[in-house]
Amino acid sequence: MEARVTEPDDPSHKINAYIAALNAAIPELSALHVQDLSSDDVQAAIRKALDIDDAHSADVLDHSLTKDKIVGLLKDFDFNKGQPIVLHTLTLSEDDGIIPDDVPRMLTEKIVKVKGEVWEIHRYDADPFPSDPHAHNYDANLKLHLKTGALYDKKKRFQGNIGQKKLDVIRAELKNAGIKLP
Repeated sequence: MEARVTEPDDPSHKINAYIAALNAAIPELSALHVQDLSSDDVQAAIRKALDIDDAHSADVLDHSLTKDKIVGLLKDFDFNKGQPIVLHTLTLSEDDGIIPDDVPRMLTEKIVKVKGEVWEIHRYDADPFPSDPHAHNYDANLKLHLKTGALYDKKKRFQGNIGQKKLDVIRAELKNAGIKLP
């Protein structure tokens, strides 16, 4: 089978060049910032530094970024600023799960857990909706209001309510962890 040769204007050439530059820059940036940075961390920082919103993330390909350009762009970047700090992670059993059965799960590459749900509560969340704090379930792209038990999707649309009994269990665990609840 003959290898496909890509032209410089071919989108796959831009993507491959970007991935190679990103992968080469990550170890250098990790050492420079004295923290273990992931590909997601660096890509989010690139978008922020170039003022590219998530909806237009492919626009980074138009910047012909090399490893040196990425390192130069992010050498003074504060990877901790504006990042939520996980206060507590709730893992609910299959019986205690609160995501309605008809809510689709996110289909991304991930570690699959056969039983249970994982909910994260962040400090300094950029979006305090629906409560401050609130819980995130990234598998189902849901947020949980920690006072009312209401569930919302990414577009802030109401998706249902968990039962009071389940909400009381969650609130008790968070209170025991020292988290101030709404």
